[in-house]
Amino acid sequence: MFKVDLFCDDAKLGAVLQALVGKTIGKPEYYPVANAHAVNGKVKALTNGSLLAEFSMQFQKKNLTRVTIADVRQWMPTVGRGEHSAYALVTKALEAKILKKKGSGKQTYYEVLPQQGRSK
Repeated sequence: MFKVDLFCDDAKLGAVLQALVGKTIGKPEYYPVANAHAVNGKVKALTNGSLLAEFSMQFQKKNLTRVTIADVRQWMPTVGRGEHSAYALVTKALEAKILKKKGSGKQTYYEVLPQQGRSK
């Protein structure tokens, strides 16, 4: 007897589960994997897993040049964090020179700095 752990693409999950029906014992466990990408038949992490790295990757994926605190609040639940943590994340991003504050009061927004301007 064997236990099998594997990764599959979102679009192929249904076909994989159907193929296992009647050939396995028990109910298969499956769950989404964040921060992963298949490269040359291997699953690789897209970032180092830190919240700040995930946040920075989000700018690259969506080609964002500016964000507001409301944008950050919307994004936080997608990585399993509460909206109330948005200010702390923005503060860390400012310190890491990922973002630069512009405007004041209700007109405040954050400019996304190019990667060469960021500290590591």
